[in-house]
Amino acid sequence: PLDSMATGEDVGVSKVFAELLSTEKTYVDDLRVLCDSFLAPVRSSGLITKEQETTIFSNCQTLQRINEELLRALELSEAENADHCECTAAAFATLSPYLRAYSTYCANFVQATELLEFLRHRNQALDALLKGAEAEAGQTTGSMLIKPVQRLCKYPLLLRDLVAKLPDGPQREAISHALDDIRTVAEQVNERVRDAEGRARLLALAEMLDRQDLVVPARSLLSEVDLEAQQLGGSARGSMGNRGEHRLWLCSDVVLLGKRARGHHSHSHSHSAHTRNTPPKASAPCFGLVAMVRDPPPRTYD
Repeated sequence: PLDSMATGEDVGVSKVFAELLSTEKTYVDDLRVLCDSFLAPVRSSGLITKEQETTIFSNCQTLQRINEELLRALELSEAENADHCECTAAAFATLSPYLRAYSTYCANFVQATELLEFLRHRNQALDALLKGAEAEAGQTTGSMLIKPVQRLCKYPLLLRDLVAKLPDGPQREAISHALDDIRTVAEQVNERVRDAEGRARLLALAEMLDRQDLVVPARSLLSEVDLEAQQLGGSARGSMGNRGEHRLWLCSDVVLLGKRARGHHSHSHSHSAHTRNTPPKASAPCFGLVAMVRDPPPRTYD
């Protein structure tokens, strides 16, 4: 017989299992709504191009199939005399490799929401169609599109909670392995998202500088900072040049220095305005590239 502590421990574990299963059922239902009530009518309407459709909805149908399989595997734990931990660990061990498909969806999410907002403002028929879908679903298109991003973040939290409530033993070890698997997937997805964001920022930078040659494979923009720089004078007396507004861009393989072009002033610079995937077109670059320092080869010593 279980003592009071074991009973309380068992109840806590059961609650986590119940939450994992119930929220997975809800999430799979949400994916079906996203695919059937939003994607399907938009696709059949012909109001947007195939490329625009892929940008907005990405691989949501693939995610739907993956999570339907995950749900079926988790539901095995509801069978009589089933071992909750064994079923859950087996489900994630089998499906975790397929959850890497979330990297495509998550990396595309910011661009998807920006394009959706742009198209809804430009296309009244599309906006009306989506408003009808939103009324039927009781949720906005944006709230539906973000659900896969939110769900992937939820798995490590639930499994971590489960590990914390389990006593040492084979069950805890099995769930710990499942947690390690899903954390690895989440890290890979996050890395893919960071790479995609860095490439998008690099494209925006190349457009602003009017230097498309900056866009090369494997290069991404990591960070940027505004600063005042002063050029050393060329006279024998070592006089200094004029100070001016500059911006430093740190890329994965080069460091770039730009000087603000004449006629452009930074009265209210916002960092986010320079990290958008699709920045507004400019009639002329507000910065000009004045220096590029490439990553030097490693130094060798005798």
